[in-house]
Amino acid sequence: MERGIRWHDGEILDADDVCFTVEALLSPANPSPLRPQLQPYLAGCEVERDQAVIQLVAPHHHPLHLLDFAVLPQHVFDSTTIPPDHPFASAPIGTGPLRVEQWSPTALELRAPARSRRAPPLRRVSVRGPGDPEADVQLLLDGLVDGIVDIRPDLRARLADHDEVGLQSYDTHTWWFAALDTHHGPLRHVEVRHALEAALDREALRERTLGRHTDGPSSPMTFISGPFVPASPSSDRTLAPRPSADLVAVETHLVSAGAHRVGEQWHLADQAIALEIGLLHDYSTQLPGLLPELVAQLEVAGLQATARVLGPEQSAAALRGELAGELDILVGGWSRGLLEDVAPVFGSRIDDRGQHNVFAFSDAETDRLLAAHARARTAEEAREAAHALQRHLSEVRPSLFLWTLDTKSAWSLDLRGNAIAPTYYFQDFDRWTW
Repeated sequence: MERGIRWHDGEILDADDVCFTVEALLSPANPSPLRPQLQPYLAGCEVERDQAVIQLVAPHHHPLHLLDFAVLPQHVFDSTTIPPDHPFASAPIGTGPLRVEQWSPTALELRAPARSRRAPPLRRVSVRGPGDPEADVQLLLDGLVDGIVDIRPDLRARLADHDEVGLQSYDTHTWWFAALDTHHGPLRHVEVRHALEAALDREALRERTLGRHTDGPSSPMTFISGPFVPASPSSDRTLAPRPSADLVAVETHLVSAGAHRVGEQWHLADQAIALEIGLLHDYSTQLPGLLPELVAQLEVAGLQATARVLGPEQSAAALRGELAGELDILVGGWSRGLLEDVAPVFGSRIDDRGQHNVFAFSDAETDRLLAAHARARTAEEAREAAHALQRHLSEVRPSLFLWTLDTKSAWSLDLRGNAIAPTYYFQDFDRWTW
């Protein structure tokens, strides 16, 4: 541990704080969202002089990814059991040049104390929750705010050529998907799921949601064919995504499933194939027009479809798997955590595994490949397991993999040279060396 780093209350940051944090993360008494990610890999932590020695369950192909967690001040807590309503949740302390002055679920204000080990280029950072996207853009142009963290793709052109505003890209490692209910209704037939993939016209979806002239290298939308962002070594680039619809392939798959045409509609088991689509609330404002275009494409392919944006409570219920049987398709996104681990999305729901597997998809080969990826000791082993997983998912098709969206923020050019991330200023503990 580097010497001389102090918490905002004056106490020294030391190895005991690191080991306390590891024990708290692994404690089943704490509802930390990191615990399911780290528990399979971290075994514990011991203090040896001024060193925090962290034990792993087994060798890992990228151990530094396992250590990308914030450190807690041990002296603030009575034990490693930390209730959600602990005072630290509303008045946290860190080690960086800015300390929390005010905090609420919708606003955060950081200010520099009179003395600081590392002088910040900013003396104050104030963050509030988003409002109406178009109104926020106008506030930036009028100089009433200094930046916007996430600019909706269709609003970026309005800012791109502005003399006093700059756009900055950052990667959220998020990919969009349409999860399919493999247990109920017509989508329990794998050939019907393949027909959906063939009916999808990604290029038309891009044009209808983002506008024209959004293709090419600078496009904010990149099509994907699996559960990894294209820049990742885990992504198998030999599996190219289908850019446009193939109605001949739609017919081939549906006939293989035993479907037949009645007029312009496809029927299966003497009923029209009808699909109910839901869009998660958090993604509803990012691509206006997505659902109507998606419904229109399915209808062109001879499939009936209705779609709706889910409210916050319905979205939470859908993510818990409670809308299976009511929805056939759930559209949303997945962001990687500390690890590039998609087991929460595709692993079988057993104990606390597969917690984001919204339609309880279960497949023995998928589970085997996920386990092989988790226990990989080298980067090459991890890559081979990920590629094999991507190929297998394209065969069993529990989801339609859609795209990644380039995330851009917009800032006043007066802020050049500043790191616009509150955690950068809140903590000095920013990296590991060995």
